[in-house]
Amino acid sequence: MVCPEDWEQRHPQELIRPIQDQNRLPWTRPEGTDVYITACTPWGRQAVPDLAQPDCAVPDLDLGFRNQLDITHDA
Repeated sequence: MVCPEDWEQRHPQELIRPIQDQNRLPWTRPEGTDVYITACTPWGRQAVPDLAQPDCAVPDLDLGFRNQLDITHDA
C-alpha cells in the first residue's frame, strides 16, 4: 500500500512474457563413460603405507625415498 503521491503505474515492459528458446539439438551423442588410468610411479611402487598404489607396490622395495619422508606409522 502506498499513498497517492508515491504511487507509480507499472511500466508495460514489465508485463511482457518472452517466448522461451528451443535450445535442444536435433541429435545428441550419449555421454561417455569415465576411464581411469593408473600409472606406477616410484612413490607408488614402494611399500610405504599410504603412498603405495594397488597393483604397483613391490614388497621390500626401497628406492631411498623412505629416508626423505617423515612418516611414522605405529603398528
